[in-house]
Amino acid sequence: MNNQDNNHNYSLNEITVPLENFLHCFANINERICFRVFSDKPNSAFAGQKLECVLDGISDIEDELKRHNSDKRGVYFVVNQGGHEDSEITRVTAQFVEMDDTPLEEQLHREDSLGGGKS
Repeated sequence: MNNQDNNHNYSLNEITVPLENFLHCFANINERICFRVFSDKPNSAFAGQKLECVLDGISDIEDELKRHNSDKRGVYFVVNQGGHEDSEITRVTAQFVEMDDTPLEEQLHREDSLGGGKS
């Protein structure tokens, strides 16, 4: 399904991209990727887990990540490079901004003014 919001196009179609290819957008092949796993179930006994590997070795932990996901746990990766903790970050790969109180049109305008959006 394709949608249009003013001049912004987006698609809700599912795409399949190998995990290593997706993560390569954020890290070089020899860089460390950090993952965080959280339970999606309320009152879960699972306290969470931090995992990591070099991108070139993602296949070593991919099955474990899939198992966590199958167990209804959220699997997330740290977008910025360096480690799990803020103090360990050495390179900002992406920055996120949440504007719940700002209308969508204004958010899109601000994104475009920062160099995001369409080119």
